[in-house]
Parts: sequence; structure tokens; C-alpha cells
Amino acid sequence: MNELVILKLKQIADLLEILGESVYKIRSYRKAVETLNLVTDDISVLAKEGKLKDLPGIGDAISIKIEVIVKTGDSYYLQKLTQKIPLEVTSLMRVEGIGGKTAGRLYQELGVKSITGLEEAIKTGALLKLSGFTEGKVEKIQRAIKFLKKERRALPKIEKIAYGIRDKLMESNLLTKVELGGSFRRRKSTVRDLDLHAIGKEENFEKAMKFFTEMEEVIEVIVTGKLKTTVKLFNNMNVDLRIMEEISDGAGILYSTGARSHTIKLRTIAERKELLLNEYGLYNKDKSKLLASKTETDVYAGLGMSYIPPELREDRGEIEAAMKNELPELITIDDIKGDLHAHTDFTDGKATTEEMIIGAEKKGWEYVAITDHYGKNKIYNPLDEEKLQKQKKELEKISAAVEINVLHGLEIDITKTGGLEVPNEILKDMDYVIASIHSHFDLPEEEMTQRILKALDNEYVNAIGHPTSRMFSKRADYSLNFSKIAKKCNETNTWLEINAQPDRQDIDDHLVFDLKVKAPIYIGTDAHYVKDYEFMQWGINIARRSWCEKKHIINCLSFKDLQKKLTR
Repeated sequence: MNELVILKLKQIADLLEILGESVYKIRSYRKAVETLNLVTDDISVLAKEGKLKDLPGIGDAISIKIEVIVKTGDSYYLQKLTQKIPLEVTSLMRVEGIGGKTAGRLYQELGVKSITGLEEAIKTGALLKLSGFTEGKVEKIQRAIKFLKKERRALPKIEKIAYGIRDKLMESNLLTKVELGGSFRRRKSTVRDLDLHAIGKEENFEKAMKFFTEMEEVIEVIVTGKLKTTVKLFNNMNVDLRIMEEISDGAGILYSTGARSHTIKLRTIAERKELLLNEYGLYNKDKSKLLASKTETDVYAGLGMSYIPPELREDRGEIEAAMKNELPELITIDDIKGDLHAHTDFTDGKATTEEMIIGAEKKGWEYVAITDHYGKNKIYNPLDEEKLQKQKKELEKISAAVEINVLHGLEIDITKTGGLEVPNEILKDMDYVIASIHSHFDLPEEEMTQRILKALDNEYVNAIGHPTSRMFSKRADYSLNFSKIAKKCNETNTWLEINAQPDRQDIDDHLVFDLKVKAPIYIGTDAHYVKDYEFMQWGINIARRSWCEKKHIINCLSFKDLQKKLTR
């Protein structure tokens, strides 16, 4: 229910922006969405208990609208707005460079109400004839549309939905076990659809499928059967549910988890051993004898290899390593000693410096780096010299009262030409400096690479933040020559970040897979709330998928050893 309420409120905010309503009104709905995204309790329970208005940013008007959504699954206010402008028009705002005002113009002046319609307007030349749309702007929109068509959903953004469906199926008492498989279980940064593996008694299979298809999150039943059903959710994501008996549990979840290339290779190995492997078990050649099926460990052992963690199952050498018992000892969240990328309300963070420091201490970490923005980009409410000195004094006072070690750092912008927006006179007094790209994302690979290489030449820069600047909800990553960058990082003792922000998860595991032995790497949460420290797990996922052990990640070091590494 939480996700449905958040979706409806976001749609209201988008429609209000398209209709040109007051900034205050739009902001109130966006604030409500922001608040509810942080709520861990069931919103429907809060509504029934009359506690919605206890949440920051939720007043009388919005709380009433939430209550209606909870009771009916829809919003009468949203329906009223869609009588003025189709809800589909809000999809245009997913395209980078198109805000509410522009989406409204596209609809009013060209009749464009969808991304497909926008593509047609580009194809016919109608968009180029619209005032304010230059050839360069239209080309950027085309690139943005191409990115959106990949239909990638950041794993963290759909986790609540996935676990919610799993839990409801378990609460039905029709199944004894429900697990999430597919790319979700392999902890890929993005997920296209969901795969559910369930165990139950055969007499309950049809009842369980009926329960599944009638869940409130389901808007369409694509195909249904006794053993497998596929539905579409309210967010247009497809979900497969497979049910089998307990005897096939291990083989079933192995099949459901994938990746396809991994399971195909396992089947090939089985054939070479004159065995047969399918989703129900490992058999002898004529299928007259079941050799292994109940656990994944049993199935892998039957094929002559050790258990392979789901994150590694991409056919990147994990099967060969398992056959030699040479799989890596993967990093875990418990190996992390601190966070090296956090913001406060001195700039664009939402928690005070004290709250962020104490929050890090409560995580059991040895250290945290406070890295607020400094520069000219007003979007981030950046520090200036006066605010920096004020923050320094505050940090000194707080540090004296806590056990955790606090690094006073900065996140600074890399300019279009590779310069830094902050003079060395300021940087030399900082404990730690992250240089990041926050603009000019569409330059050619060589220019982008040179920007970072030049920044790496600065003796006060310790790290490069979110190196490819991707954001799943807005833009693709840009191309970089990581061979050159890794070499320079080693020469200058500068680190590359795995940014664990859900919408970034940057750099991707296929890059870290190679970079982990070529350049120093750390995981940063880029936290703006205390709760954001939980993002560390998303960075851990990337590191694990990249075969990282704790020796590969800088912030697995003790504070004493970290200090040695900070010396350039």
C-alpha cells in the first residue's frame, strides 16, 4: 500500500506542475512523497490510527487524500485532475530536460501526451518547429528517450514492492516458502521484472495462484496456470510466480535465480557427466533416479563444485572457480569501518551535522567523512568560506564529544575543462576531498576522460565521486577510458567511488570487476539523511557482484590505516 499511495501523490504533484498550479501547492505534495519514502510503517495503519498528520509535511488536505487512497485504492482528486489533462502526459516528465511546464506545452501545442507521441513529433519535425527547441535540445531529448526505453528499475526502488508481495503470499498460509529469484536475488543494480519461487502442497497450488492474481497490486493477469502465473503490477512491472513441492526446492530456486548463461553452463556440465539438470532436480541420464534437488548446495555438489553465492552467478568464471574451490571470500556489510561520503543541512543534506555524525557512530563505524558541497552550483546550496569556517568549528565541538573519528571533507565540482571550482588555499586545509562531475554530461569519451585525469592531478583530491554520473531515473552513464583513469589513480593514490545512492549505484559491477585490482576503490553512501547510511548495502551488492573481498575496498580499513592511505 505504501508504494501505491506514494505513486498517486507523485502523479498529483506532476499534474499540478503541468497545469501550472502554485509552486507552494506542488511543493507540498512533493514534500509528502519525500516524507512517505522514508516511512517504514504501513501507511494504511497510520491512516486508520489517525497518525498521518504526525508526519512532517502531511497536513489536513493531504492526509485526507491519503486516507481515500488507502480505503479505495484510488484518488478522487487525481481523477479530477485527469479530467483537465491526461495522466499519460506525466510520462513526458521522465525524459531528462522535460519538466512540468514543457510537458504542458507539448500537450497543449502539439497534442503530445506520451513518449511515443514525442518520438513522432521529433520524427515529423514538429518538435523542432516549437519555440525554444533547437537541434541540440532535440538531440538530447532523443538520447534521453533511448535511455528510458531500456525500462530499467533501480533495485532499491522496487525492493519494498517485491518483499510486500512475498510477505502477503506467505501470510495467505497457502504456501510454506516464498523466495525472490532472478536478477533481484542476484542483486543486480537494476531489475526488469520479478521472479517468485514458492513451495507448497499440491492441493493448495490453484488457491495460491488465485490469491496471487487477486492481490491489490495486480492490474492485469497475463497468463495463469497451476504451476506458473504471470501478472502485471500497478507500476507496469511483470511478476512470475512458480510453485513446486518441497522436494524440488533447491533445484527450483537455482533455476529461478539464473542468470540464464550460468544455468545453461551448469546443464552443459551435467550433460558431460551423463546427468540431467532441470528446475526439478539433478537426475541420472535416463531420469530414473533423482540425485539432488532439495537444496542448492546439494545440486552444486552433485555437479562437483562448491555452493556459488547468487551475486556471482553471471558466467564470469564462478563455475570454474567453484570446481576448484577457489571462490572469493566476498565482502559483507560487517567489513565496513566507515562512510566516506555524507552531507548535512549546511548544504543540501536534510539532517544536522550532529545528527549525521551520531548516526554514523550508531552504525558502529570507526569514522565518517562529512563532505558537503563547495562551489558555484546553487542547486546544492553550497558552502562558502564563511559557512565552511562555521562548519569547521561545529565539527570540532561535536568531535570532542563522540568516539567516532570525523573527517572534515568537501565534495567539489570538476569543471568542463577539468579544473576545480575551489582554490587550493581552501583544499589544503581539508581532511579529505571528493571531486565529482555534476554538469556537462554529454561530452565525448576523450573529453570526459581528460576532465577526470586533470582533476586527479590536483594534489589535494583524494577521491572521484560517482565516476560515470549515471542516474537511473534521469540519464545514462557517460563513456570513460577507465584504463587511463585507473593508471592515474594508482600514480596519485586517488580512489574511485562506488556510490551507493539507489538512483546511482555508480560505478557498475562490470567495471568494478576489472577495476578492483587496478585502482583503489571505496564505497560511499552519499547520505543526505541519517537513514541513508543504510544505502551502504547497495554498494556492498555491487562489490560482491564484482568478486570483491574486503582487501579491495578502502573503507574496510581501520581509521589508523585509512589515515596512512590519505597521504598523497
